[in-house]
Formats: sequence, C-alpha cells, structure tokens
Amino acid sequence: MVQQMLVVGATRYSFAPKDDENKRIEGCTLQVVQPREETDDRKGDDVVSVPAPKTIWSKLKSLPGIYTVSMIMAKGKDNKPTLKAADAEFVEAVTLIA
Repeated sequence: MVQQMLVVGATRYSFAPKDDENKRIEGCTLQVVQPREETDDRKGDDVVSVPAPKTIWSKLKSLPGIYTVSMIMAKGKDNKPTLKAADAEFVEAVTLIA
C-alpha cells in the first residue's frame, strides 16, 4: 500500500538487545498525521508513530513534509501483524503556522 503522508517528526534508534550484545537493532520511527473522521466525541486528526527501517532516515529531506510512503504488513511485538513503512519519497516541504 502506497499513500501520501504528512510526516511531522522522526526519531532514529540503535541499540543492542539484552540477550545478544553482538546484535544491533536499528531503525527509525516516523510521526505522521493520521486523518480521522469527526464524530460527536472526536475532532481533528491523530499523530501516530510508524516504525521504519534505518534506510528511510537519509530520505527525510525536510520535516514537516509530505512524503509518498510505501507501507507493508510485518510481524511486530509478540508476532502480531503491524503496519510498517518500507520506503519513503519526499514530495514537498510544509510550513506549520502556530
């Protein structure tokens, strides 16, 4: 699944798991705006975290920005299926006004 997303932030990580000091777990997390339908109890959009491989980090040209993001279904914690970003392509920069 490929979709355009507003990426407002990103965090890169690299750590060794407790059970294997020789192995590194590396990647990044994208904070993206997830549009939601308004209801009587909900207004506005959500910001959600999307896990991504470390290769996406170098593709983040400008944040916040619009990116075309390829999403895949992968195993997450406890082997539960979760959506992850597989690739991202910069589309345009966005300026948020407070």
